[in-house]
Amino acid sequence: MDSPVKLSRRLETVAGLFVPGRTMADIGTDHAGLPIALIQRGIFENAVAADVRKGPLQAAGMHIAEAGLTDRIKAVLSDGLDSIAPEQAETVCMAGMGGYLIAELIARASAQNKLAHTSQLVLQPQSEIDRVRRQIHSSGFRIEQERMEEDRGKLYTVIRAVPGQERYEEEEYRFGRCLFADRDPVFRMQLERIAARDRSIFKGLGSGSEAGELEEELKQAERMLNSWNVQSV
Repeated sequence: MDSPVKLSRRLETVAGLFVPGRTMADIGTDHAGLPIALIQRGIFENAVAADVRKGPLQAAGMHIAEAGLTDRIKAVLSDGLDSIAPEQAETVCMAGMGGYLIAELIARASAQNKLAHTSQLVLQPQSEIDRVRRQIHSSGFRIEQERMEEDRGKLYTVIRAVPGQERYEEEEYRFGRCLFADRDPVFRMQLERIAARDRSIFKGLGSGSEAGELEEELKQAERMLNSWNVQSV
């Protein structure tokens, strides 16, 4: 086996949320760095590295071969989980994609019964995290863990979901429940940034739907910060 794969801080946070298991499917694998690292670390026995693009998938195949893991990681051309059997998706990972796309892929996989054997979803959306949280719930999963990481000046949210039922309040879909409950320090930094940004933008806006939405977000962020401060005393 080749030398261990080094992951970015973002992907290290993703890797840290997995509960060990037999097999996992990495959707949008790019160069297969994450599944290679997970197999090398003994977190999973086998993996599927899937991508919809032929170029990155060929690169993934080369990296898998260089790591000596062709017998344990299968590179598959697949749009989401379309070409992946349910038994290959005990754990499903989608990292580094837009939230809209992740939500669409989860919805389609759920409708195709591809998630019937899935024990955990580990998701790292680049945007529209609220949409992803809603789709997780709509697909019969509940959010068990969330973590935030700062990597090269950007903040990333990673979600781990397991089968179950739950619903959130609106501000929990927007900001998350677990991050607040766990007093995630990076999440606190994000709340402060959002509140400062919204205050600055709000001063330059008049009335209207955009101003109303911004004001509501600002109120939610300030409410969570105030509650955080009170509960920390």
